[in-house]
Amino acid sequence: MPTNQLPQRPTKYFPAEYADIERILVNIIRGMGGRIENVSTIGTSKRYKVNICGSNRYCENIKRHHKKSQIYFFVNPAKKIYYQKCYHPTCSGFRSSRKRIIL
Repeated sequence: MPTNQLPQRPTKYFPAEYADIERILVNIIRGMGGRIENVSTIGTSKRYKVNICGSNRYCENIKRHHKKSQIYFFVNPAKKIYYQKCYHPTCSGFRSSRKRIIL
């Protein structure tokens, strides 16, 4: 390995092919005051549900923070998009607009 290149941190949540996307999502979530709690695969597809913990509970549906309910992202790394949902019962049918993951 050339001396001017640092080794890449192995991915913790996503397959290695999506390491750049994982780094971007970690930074987005950290910037919101949160961190990734866990990631689960949705069905047999390569889509993921990213549970977020921490102080950020901002819901794009009600345009404010929920008092107790956490938010989460659905991520499609192949299409480089994600959107936000939350666990609050009044927001169960809501999902935010799609957001592009820019590499």
